[in-house]
Amino acid sequence: MALAEENRKMGDELENLKRELIAIGDESSKLRDEISDYESKRRNLKLYQRQELEVGKEMVDVKNYKMELETTLRALEDGIEEWKAATRDSFKGLKLPSFSTVDGTPLSDPIVVEVKDEGIQFAEGDAIKFVEFEKLPKTMRERFADESLIVQDSNTKASDQ
Repeated sequence: MALAEENRKMGDELENLKRELIAIGDESSKLRDEISDYESKRRNLKLYQRQELEVGKEMVDVKNYKMELETTLRALEDGIEEWKAATRDSFKGLKLPSFSTVDGTPLSDPIVVEVKDEGIQFAEGDAIKFVEFEKLPKTMRERFADESLIVQDSNTKASDQ
């Protein structure tokens, strides 16, 4: 009987060890899955970090390009202003043949005193008259480079194409 009891105890102990081994196997499997998830997340993190670095570099390139464009635009605007001032100065003292504005106001042998953004100041005899660009004949506006007319013409040409 003692042998049977001993055999039963050993059998129970063997069953307990099998259950423990199965539990350890299950735990080991869970740990392997967690390690696999961790490694996958780590790979993704490295990928995201590389992408973040690339995007950061691209942002620097875009900011530098923007600064270059702004510098070029400022230089262009300054050049246009210089050209406009020089062109307007070149008209001072210019004697024009008599003409009438689009609303019919006659000007007799006017002399250009000053070209401004809004129009032209003329000397006519002893009088000084200011005529807005919109009231000048189109050919005269073209001659004095009315910017609104130039923009209008370029927009018309662009829409015709």
